[in-house]
Amino acid sequence: MIQSQVNNFVKLAVRRSPLAPALRKLFRRTPLTPALERGRKAGWEEGARWLLSFEARDTLANPDLHRQLRRSINVDIDTELLLTALRRRLLFTDPDKLKDSYVQEALASLIWQAINNEYVWFVSPVEQERVADLKQTLHQAHADEPVDWTIAALTILYLRPNVLCGPGKNMATLLASIEAMPAWLESMLRSYLSDYEEEQIIRRSIRRLGSIEDGTSKLIAKNYEEYPYPRWLYLDNPKPAPRRARMSQFFNEAELAFLDDAPAVLVAGCGTGSKAIEYALSYGKDARIVAIDLSTASLAYAIRMARKYHVTNIEFIQMDLLDLDQLNETFDVVECTGVLHHLQDPTEGGRAIASRVRPGGIVHISLYSELARRQIVKFRKEYNLNPNVTNDEIRSYRHHMMLKDPKAIDERLSLRWDFFDLNRCKDLLFHPLEHRFTIPQIGEMLSELNLEFRGLEKPGILSSQYWTRYPDPEHWGSLISWHKFELKHPDAFGSLYEVWSKKL
Repeated sequence: MIQSQVNNFVKLAVRRSPLAPALRKLFRRTPLTPALERGRKAGWEEGARWLLSFEARDTLANPDLHRQLRRSINVDIDTELLLTALRRRLLFTDPDKLKDSYVQEALASLIWQAINNEYVWFVSPVEQERVADLKQTLHQAHADEPVDWTIAALTILYLRPNVLCGPGKNMATLLASIEAMPAWLESMLRSYLSDYEEEQIIRRSIRRLGSIEDGTSKLIAKNYEEYPYPRWLYLDNPKPAPRRARMSQFFNEAELAFLDDAPAVLVAGCGTGSKAIEYALSYGKDARIVAIDLSTASLAYAIRMARKYHVTNIEFIQMDLLDLDQLNETFDVVECTGVLHHLQDPTEGGRAIASRVRPGGIVHISLYSELARRQIVKFRKEYNLNPNVTNDEIRSYRHHMMLKDPKAIDERLSLRWDFFDLNRCKDLLFHPLEHRFTIPQIGEMLSELNLEFRGLEKPGILSSQYWTRYPDPEHWGSLISWHKFELKHPDAFGSLYEVWSKKL
């Protein structure tokens, strides 16, 4: 047990400290290390060529490598550059090479990684042309003249599997049009397309309240319909009553007595549901959770995942946060994470959520820090980033940044892991509307909303203020003390300010 805790501590230190890039290179040997070393010296194409050679067979067949690619999202720049080169080499390799078992396994793992990261990797013009030809071949295929399975596999190495169906095709007709399909590919297509079709059905049945009329709300809704955020993979089921333990840092037992009954919780802006599902579990099965969002694509994903985890105490509703008065009820708690800073007037949104909290109820909001996001602002100016971009343009921008300034991404970009997923990267660097706050501005907004500040969640002890002191405990509820702290440690709130308050 002690050794496990030490290992977890070290892993967190490597990930969160300002020394993280150096520590990763120094201590983390991965299954791809031999290929990465070749790629750094001789170029990524050479690293990819070596990976597909007989000499590298054991490296490419490493089970740890496949486990990582299939169950997570890579967040290392050099690894992405190597794997992008490997994918390109597979696209143009002899189809017979793809039938070697260890190459097939690598192909399958790369496809899962592409699905996990929402196909964020750069695609060159020559690759785009090749993939377009493959896609057209698949769309024209039918059961009487099926195409070789390698065409389907290489296509979904670059494009989401749902594009394979094409006009007039469903999953059954698609599978019938592919010849000699290996079991892993059929299983992958069935799994992905089943989830996709389920979400399309769910979208048509989502409860709606009001209509989205506000111009900014329409803009944000459009953004998240195209880029549901975030598409999460797994849920770490919280332990019993963890929300109460966290809230007890800011509220006394009398103020939290409502948790003993059946608390009513509003999740204002639930996105794809990871937080809403976590809250449903951590507030307890008797809690009533209402989760709203602008985006039906995000809500469909959330509902499907809630079903997957057998969570039944959430009601999902599509509606504009500015129309919360249509709910005609008040709540014990409002959880609003990463939403207000995307409104035209964050205070107006704050007023809407505060109106839905009973007197003495709790409001938890999260907001962007002006100081912590300074590198994002710099990137937007330097690369002339704007929200009106195509997916291919996002991929090209990222690729250029990785080649030109990897150190800035690794060491100065807040939420750097979001850079490695298409939907998250769109939200991080290309969002159509973003406000950033200072701690004094948060104080002003809370005062206007008649909310009493109770504290900020302490940033992780292993974040960028590594080995430094927090404000003393008696100052945790002081906006002035936190402001002084952030001025000394401007990256402390790189994720978000997590603000707890009570309605007066």
